[in-house]
Amino acid sequence: MVLGEVESIVSYYLQSSGSKLAAGFADEFLQRVSGAAERPWIYAIQKKGLRRVNLRRFPYNFLFLVDDAEVLVTAVRHNSRHPSYGVGRR
Repeated sequence: MVLGEVESIVSYYLQSSGSKLAAGFADEFLQRVSGAAERPWIYAIQKKGLRRVNLRRFPYNFLFLVDDAEVLVTAVRHNSRHPSYGVGRR
């Protein structure tokens, strides 16, 4: 499901603004996921053990879980989405 969310966002930026912005989103998303994997403890635990990472340049964030030293991204969402979007996923 998360892959589909990322693909939809990249597709949106491709159609509305071009490949440069779409690639910028993908790059920032991957960098932030990598950063969360390296230091997950710097992100506060929200509901149900989930942690939230905000993208800097784009109005999106993602939720992730830490499970046995592994980071699992459970949802990618626009900042205007309801805060409960994706909270029930595992």
